Amino acid sequence: MRGCRSRAPHHQTGWAPDRYLRGVDPETLGPETVATPIDATNPTYVAQYSPHGPDSRFDAADPRQHAIGLTWMVTLVGALSPQGEATGFDWFPVDALPPPHAFGFGQHNVVRACLERQRTTGHAP
Repeated sequence: MRGCRSRAPHHQTGWAPDRYLRGVDPETLGPETVATPIDATNPTYVAQYSPHGPDSRFDAADPRQHAIGLTWMVTLVGALSPQGEATGFDWFPVDALPPPHAFGFGQHNVVRACLERQRTTGHAP
């Protein structure tokens, strides 16, 4: 899954999700990796982040601000080489994900929502 957060709508900032997906992935996944969204026009999940943490209204935490996060399920092709903000990559079977406390900032809620959306819509990566 690939995510991004924005405090302003993309029509106000000139930001385009497909350009983000193409531009940032090489900076974290490595220059030989290509991430292709299952549906670049529709995020798999739109999460709401709160500086106060996840609760019944917010999916996850962003200690800096209230934010909206767009997350896409993607297929990856090529060799992964962590760089930039990435320090490593680990793969987990969907039925054996780490426990919620192993995810930072309540991200387990976002992962769970994305997997449920993928399961119910049938869009397999």
